[in-house]
Amino acid sequence: MHVDNTEEIEELFIFSTKRLQDGVIRVEYVAGKDSVKKTKERIVKENKLAEERYKKKIEEMKKEKEKVKSLKESSRKMFGVNYIDTEDMKEIEVIGRESVKEEPEKFSVLIGRGIIYGIKGEKCKDEIEKIVKEAAKIMGGSAGGRGNEFKGGGPLKDKGKEAFEKVKNRY
Repeated sequence: MHVDNTEEIEELFIFSTKRLQDGVIRVEYVAGKDSVKKTKERIVKENKLAEERYKKKIEEMKKEKEKVKSLKESSRKMFGVNYIDTEDMKEIEVIGRESVKEEPEKFSVLIGRGIIYGIKGEKCKDEIEKIVKEAAKIMGGSAGGRGNEFKGGGPLKDKGKEAFEKVKNRY
């Protein structure tokens, strides 16, 4: 911007500086009362929006933490084959792992809407792989795993309850 007299600038607002390289600094600014006012208003608005997003993210994280805590508490005695009304694999994994943590001779198979997860404790002798594969097949999918954990599912989410009913008393 070229002016004949610095009075023409009215106001100057530097909103950013950045060191680029040896002795070179980039300065970003606006000049003129209207431009300065609009820029400051925009920055305030952007900061408020960022703060709202930040607060919302913190609340979501707190809710997720409470959900996991609640899941852990409610899952302490979920042994055998159970149905949980969810499509969230992570959720049933948390429940399953917590359920066998204190009782290593037991197993937990959790069936949801289109998903299945099975885990057996370190001392458990039951073969849960068959249960997991059979239930996944009913839901139109497959399952697999290794060691003491197996999981799978299928696209027929509405078949989760049916899969549970078919396998719950067989094992």
